[in-house]
Amino acid sequence: MADRILQLVNDSFLDQYYQKALECLKKLREESVKAQNPDIFNELMDKIKRTMMGNRRNDFWGIVKAEQINMISRLECSNSRITDDVIEQFFGERDEKKAEEVHEADEEDVDDLVFIIHCLGGGIFCGFP
Repeated sequence: MADRILQLVNDSFLDQYYQKALECLKKLREESVKAQNPDIFNELMDKIKRTMMGNRRNDFWGIVKAEQINMISRLECSNSRITDDVIEQFFGERDEKKAEEVHEADEEDVDDLVFIIHCLGGGIFCGFP
C-alpha cells in the first residue's frame, strides 16, 4: 500500500489524486496501529518527507503537514521505535528552512530557464555553438 500511495501522488496531475492518497495514508496509519506494526507507515512518512518536501510535490507535503498526519510513536504503539522527541520535530522549523533553501534554488533555475528561452526565442544563439 505504501508504494501505491507514493504512486498516486507522483502520478497525480496537480493535486488530482491527492485526496485518495491522503485517505490511503490515514487508513494505513490506522491499520498499522491496530496491527502493532508501525514500521512500514513510519518509513513511508520519512520517505514522503525526504522526497516531497521542497520538491515537485511539496504541495502534498504541505497537506500532510496541515492535517498533522504524523509518524506513529511509542505512545500509540509499543512496537514503535519513534520517540516523542522525533514526533515533535517531524514537522519542525528546521524542515521549513530546508524547504526555503530549495525554493530559492528553484527560483534560480527558473531564471536560468527564462533566460535560455528568451535567447532561443529571440533568434539569439547566446554564444553556444
